[in-house]
Amino acid sequence: MEPGPNEQQLEQLVQLAEQLKLAGNKALKSGVNVEAEKLYTKAIEALVPTKLCAAKLLSQVYSNRAAVRLLRGAHAEAVDDCRKSIDADASNMKAYWRASKGSLNLDLFEQALKFANDGLSVDSSNSDLQEVASLSSAKLE
Repeated sequence: MEPGPNEQQLEQLVQLAEQLKLAGNKALKSGVNVEAEKLYTKAIEALVPTKLCAAKLLSQVYSNRAAVRLLRGAHAEAVDDCRKSIDADASNMKAYWRASKGSLNLDLFEQALKFANDGLSVDSSNSDLQEVASLSSAKLE
């Protein structure tokens, strides 16, 4: 069994992932969605060995890649990324919202409502999630 990365290597991987995330953000803002998705994927790959010490960053990058995938219409992949984002950091409200929106776009209204309610259990004042929860409930009636 190969030893895991040492502390210095972990820090370098986290720094690389942060740079890739920022580059992905810039590409996304410029409308270069395919490049943004690639950059977020590279950041995720860099963070895999650092999962425990960089969970918040890993969550953000998964959520950002989900945003790109929603824009591309890859809703199932976006929801999958949101699940991973929430697993890494259960306080990432954007991940709950994006998972809810992706689920709505897939006509998975119960799932959308569950993501919204799970997010609201973390932050009950989140108006975006309240809106998605209301819309999901209405679709189920």
